[in-house]
Amino acid sequence: MAEDLKYNNPENPIQEQEEALDLRELWIVILKRRWAITIFFLVVMTVVMIYTLKQQKIYQATASIIIEPMAPEVLSGVREVVDLGTGGYWTNKEFYETQYNIIKSRAIAKRVIDKLGLDKDAHFLGLDTIKDPQEREKVAKKVDPVKRLISKITVEPVKNSRMVYIKVEDANPEFAALLANSIANAYMEANLDTKLDATKSAGDWLSDQLQDLKEKVEKSESALHNFKKEHNILSVSLEDNQNMLSQRLRSLSESLNKMEVQKIELKSMRDIVMSVREDPAKIDSLDMVSQNSLIQKLKEEYVKTRTTFLDIAEKYGEKHQKYQIAKKQLELVEQNIRQEMNNIIESFENKYNATVNTISELKKAIEETKQQAMDLNKLEVDYIKLKREADNNLNLYQIVLKRQKETDLTGLLKANNVRKLDNALVPTVPIKPKININLLIGILIGLFGGIALAFFLERVDNTIKTQEDIERYLKLPFLGLIPLIKEDDVRTLEQKNIPKDLFIIEFPKSSVAESCRAIRTNLMFLSAEKRMKAIVVTSAGPQDGKTITAVSLAISMAQTGKKTLIVDTDMRKPRIHKAFNLENSNGISNYLIGDVTLPEVVVPSGVPNLTVCPCGPIPPNPAELMYTQRFREFVRDARDMFDIVIFDSPPVAAVTDGVVISKLVDGVIVVAKAKKTTRNAVLQVKKQLKDVNAHIIGMILNEIDLESKEYNYYYYSYYYRHYGYYYGADKYEKEKKKKIIGV
Repeated sequence: MAEDLKYNNPENPIQEQEEALDLRELWIVILKRRWAITIFFLVVMTVVMIYTLKQQKIYQATASIIIEPMAPEVLSGVREVVDLGTGGYWTNKEFYETQYNIIKSRAIAKRVIDKLGLDKDAHFLGLDTIKDPQEREKVAKKVDPVKRLISKITVEPVKNSRMVYIKVEDANPEFAALLANSIANAYMEANLDTKLDATKSAGDWLSDQLQDLKEKVEKSESALHNFKKEHNILSVSLEDNQNMLSQRLRSLSESLNKMEVQKIELKSMRDIVMSVREDPAKIDSLDMVSQNSLIQKLKEEYVKTRTTFLDIAEKYGEKHQKYQIAKKQLELVEQNIRQEMNNIIESFENKYNATVNTISELKKAIEETKQQAMDLNKLEVDYIKLKREADNNLNLYQIVLKRQKETDLTGLLKANNVRKLDNALVPTVPIKPKININLLIGILIGLFGGIALAFFLERVDNTIKTQEDIERYLKLPFLGLIPLIKEDDVRTLEQKNIPKDLFIIEFPKSSVAESCRAIRTNLMFLSAEKRMKAIVVTSAGPQDGKTITAVSLAISMAQTGKKTLIVDTDMRKPRIHKAFNLENSNGISNYLIGDVTLPEVVVPSGVPNLTVCPCGPIPPNPAELMYTQRFREFVRDARDMFDIVIFDSPPVAAVTDGVVISKLVDGVIVVAKAKKTTRNAVLQVKKQLKDVNAHIIGMILNEIDLESKEYNYYYYSYYYRHYGYYYGADKYEKEKKKKIIGV
């Protein structure tokens, strides 16, 4: 149903709003538990006042010092052995944190104790109140003077400055000032002593190291000299020899490259020469031959001789002497040409062979040079090792010598980066006990603790008090509330001999009557889609007001003109017949055992449109009767005869009758009494009904005192009161001038 979806949908914003923290509920809880809050507050304040007044008065003396990040630089360029300060931001921060801890260290405390003799001071050790000498001696052995002094010290740096407050607390104001000044002085002395002690230790160590380094320097320099003398590198340094060999190797490599190129060129020409050596005609085609000046001259001579020879041969013939002479001259010229060509070829061959030999010699020279370089490199390893050792020893010696001189100078200086700004004065006003703070803390603890106690008590109280309890914890629809009937109204009914159950008939314009009509309206809206004709009214336990609720609801239904039947199925404690002044001799119990029919067990109530079915004689087995087919027939016939059938059922938590009936009707209404019915009880009822698939229509909250301060602040209180005034209160209530809270 739509109402069920309202309470079961996790994404419903209305539900989320209802589950949010309600400030009005908080205020109601505070008002409700105001006496618990008040008592808790008074107890806390009393304890705080007693504690404060019994506390011993404590005085605080404060001395101020300034811690500079660096000590004064008296000698420019001379670095201290111990830097009394620091440099960068982060190291500066660590430095100051370290100094704060040093001030509260055991070393500083021990200095003060030894100087002032505090280890024998009875007041300081807290022994001045002990009169027994043996007991005093026993307690003195357990007291740690250093730890006791440290517990009195507070170091408080001043923000964004280099100033530090040294605070000491003690019951004696003069003693507190003495301790504060002594701690400041001890810290400054310790800071300077640290520097001087470290400087002295460093000076002694440097002297020892300087003598050792001097011997090492002499030894290493002697070893280097002997090495150079042994390998003949005294006149020319090893580096110069390496440079010379490197330059020679580079020159030989360049010459070798040139000869290699030349060899390649000569070899190409040699191959050509060798291929044409036996053919004179081809030899003549070689450039070295054709371009030779001697060959050119021989060829010119050959041409002239041949011309002369041909002329003589033509003029004189072969047998002439001139012919023979000319022929020999021609052959001689040819022989000279061939001889010269052979000489040229031989010369070329010699040049090629010389090039090859030169390349071989260059390679040999290069290898020798490389070997010399390698030998020199081997020497270099030992040489560098000896030279580095000599240089390092010399550098260390010079550094230590310089540092020793600086240390001797700084040892004479007493520059301190800590100085006292103000001496501690004798305090006149105690800092403890802090009455204002203690009272404020007491007020806060008393107030908030009381409120917390109130909410704890409220949390422990799991009774149902409001609509929000039903919707938030029980997850059930809320049908409405029925206000508490005032005692004056009850006495009026008793005077008229009218049962309390018929209150809304006697007071039709009262808030109770209006509430019942509102519940009736809610039920009509809920049954708009699915008509509900048979309804069970039950509760978690007895005395929750289920019977008066069932009667009032039945009357409200009848007043709309609907034929309404109210059935008393509480066969253990029936009460419906008393409400209408009827006999209980005949009722539903008679019907269930088959003695009578339905028309015979229903009787008019005296209220228009309302019929009553009393319980009848109380049977020994009510639950078994509810399981019979006869009861099912009763429900069926009653639904056919009447528009609305309301069953007054026993409490579900006590007996199972209500659970049995709930399976046969259209829905169940659970009645809870405000401030009495617990959530656990209703949850158990809900579980029992859900286990049998019963339809729970909703809950009615009964006997709410809307005029109490607790309920006066709930949102519906406003509407009930104003609706009651709007529609008019009954004459009886107006005469008594009482506020009427209606729907």
